[in-house]
Amino acid sequence: MKKFLLYTTLAMALYSCENKLEAVRALDKSAVGVEEGFDIRVIISQGGHVKAELTGPYMERHLQHPAFVEFSKGLKARFYNDSMVQTSTLTAFYGKYFESNGDLFLRDSVVLINILTNERMDCHRLKYDALTQRFSSDTAVRYVSNSGVTYGTGFESNSDFSDISFIKGTAKLLYEDSAVTDSTGEATDSIPN
Repeated sequence: MKKFLLYTTLAMALYSCENKLEAVRALDKSAVGVEEGFDIRVIISQGGHVKAELTGPYMERHLQHPAFVEFSKGLKARFYNDSMVQTSTLTAFYGKYFESNGDLFLRDSVVLINILTNERMDCHRLKYDALTQRFSSDTAVRYVSNSGVTYGTGFESNSDFSDISFIKGTAKLLYEDSAVTDSTGEATDSIPN
């Protein structure tokens, strides 16, 4: 009977020490200050007006200094004017937002579409400096408008992309009657590759 109790107690102790891998990972993230969110939808407003809607399948908020929010499974942002008309969309497979200064870093298939001007910008990496309110990239860029396609390496732009300058050699291809987006702001198939 003593052996039975000893084995039962030992088995219970060993069983109670088992942890599932997901539980250990969750504990590890909470120990270093990481908050998780799934199927994220964030509404950003300013002065009582909705300015943007940010969606993503997964988000991690890292609380250590400097605190940042990471979208490791992609994100999509829709931007609106004061009349709640969608003006542009921004998508990427990865995004990182630094809470302390408002800077933003996007990578992997970054696409910005301006619905109002029928323009599209594709690049591999995109940075936004909140202090200067400027976008920049040091990678290959493709800029598509109703008048043609411009290719370059690296660019800088103001926050609404109305003043774009390419850093290295560019090539411009002209074409007629090519739509960049449909009425929802989604990319259309008529954009040349």
